[in-house]
Amino acid sequence: ETFPILVPQPGASVEGLIVGPFDERELERIRFFDGEEFEMRPVTVATPDGEMARIIACLSTGILADTGEPWNLEHWQAVEKPRALGEIEAYMALFGTIAPADANACWNKIKQQAVRRFEEARAERAFSERHAFTQRRGR
Repeated sequence: ETFPILVPQPGASVEGLIVGPFDERELERIRFFDGEEFEMRPVTVATPDGEMARIIACLSTGILADTGEPWNLEHWQAVEKPRALGEIEAYMALFGTIAPADANACWNKIKQQAVRRFEEARAERAFSERHAFTQRRGR
């Protein structure tokens, strides 16, 4: 698993999007998903037009360690996103049904099940592709 986190460095900057506003239910969903790893804190950021804006950012609480390697969106999308979406869907299905701490305790089981489903789906796609190729060659 890789997670993007902001690591404070004097003089450094990061590009991002400002989204929102969110209603309280949406903020609850964000807090549920982020768990203990992130907390919402107000920060001041510069917008592309040079204006300063006060926003709420989800910042690391320090539980997730900085590996020193930059997080790469394109790599995450190509390698981890398909599996991660299954994990996130299963985890967020718990929102509103159990306490965040209880959901967090289920994370490893959820992750294992999502990985298993992802691997099964990938194997099924590979089988279907081989079968389709064999059928085309046989004609």
